[in-house]
Amino acid sequence: MVYNYTIDQVPIEMELMSDSSRVWIFQSQKSLSDKEVMQVNEYLRLFTQSWTAHNRELQAHAGVFYNRFVIVMLDEEQSNSASGCSIDNLTRHVQNIGDQLDTNVMVRDEFGYIDAAGQVRTVHMNALSAAYAAGEITDDTLFFDTLVKTKGDLFSKWLKPLKNSWHYRFTR
Repeated sequence: MVYNYTIDQVPIEMELMSDSSRVWIFQSQKSLSDKEVMQVNEYLRLFTQSWTAHNRELQAHAGVFYNRFVIVMLDEEQSNSASGCSIDNLTRHVQNIGDQLDTNVMVRDEFGYIDAAGQVRTVHMNALSAAYAAGEITDDTLFFDTLVKTKGDLFSKWLKPLKNSWHYRFTR
């Protein structure tokens, strides 16, 4: 079963990109304020406008979603592919965002999910088993799959019930 959902206010530039567009998802350690989201979105706009691979412009757009996830999308059908150096450049810029906000925006050991009240929460990978055993998280709790690789997957597989997610292995 596919769980589709709506991302509020997806920039039209991202909507128009190919479903095969490459996606990178970075998760912030904390929920960002609306002011911080605006600042990060502007920073990302400037970065993607100047992002290149081998001195050739990349067709990319980025934004913050759910006040926690930085998503960068690259349409390789419309431009060059990202190279090792250009991906390193992206990583440096995302790390810079974290430095500016005094937080880690490249969290890998915490998993984002939507709680019963509809709020985005995180759980450390080592605490997922206890939260699951306590019933705080269930098989049907929606988890964010930050490993999706394309725009098509972002819109159809980013959120999925724990029981259908790779995160499930951490409940044991």
